[in-house]
Amino acid sequence: MLEINEVDINGIKSILSDRNIEFHKGVAYIMPESSNDGIDIINEHAPDLRKDLKESGIESVVVRGENHNYLALRSIDTILPLIYGIPFAVFANFITDWIKDNLEENKKVRVKYIKEEGDKYKEIIIEGTESEVKEVLDRLKEH
Repeated sequence: MLEINEVDINGIKSILSDRNIEFHKGVAYIMPESSNDGIDIINEHAPDLRKDLKESGIESVVVRGENHNYLALRSIDTILPLIYGIPFAVFANFITDWIKDNLEENKKVRVKYIKEEGDKYKEIIIEGTESEVKEVLDRLKEH
């Protein structure tokens, strides 16, 4: 499954600003799932992704406020947090390798990324098995 929606980047930048995080191009911002009553809900995979991004030479930040909780996702699928700020090709190569190294072969995964296209921003959501996600990412890299 591939879903592409326009997104208001000012909302994303506001989330960063509210948490005293300055935006820099080329940094992967691992966004919270939501924020309720001033408490950020952070995807359980965020710390691992940040560590693995760092080991790959990609600067990254888990975006969270002072008050936050981790969301334990208890489904058979792996839902990764939304990533914004790094070029799509860098993201696609990293996430393809990460899925291959960290997930069972036929396990479902959902990947979320915000891509800049000129003066517009698109949220890309890809869901499927490792091979299905890789195929969609490869197709998107060609455009």
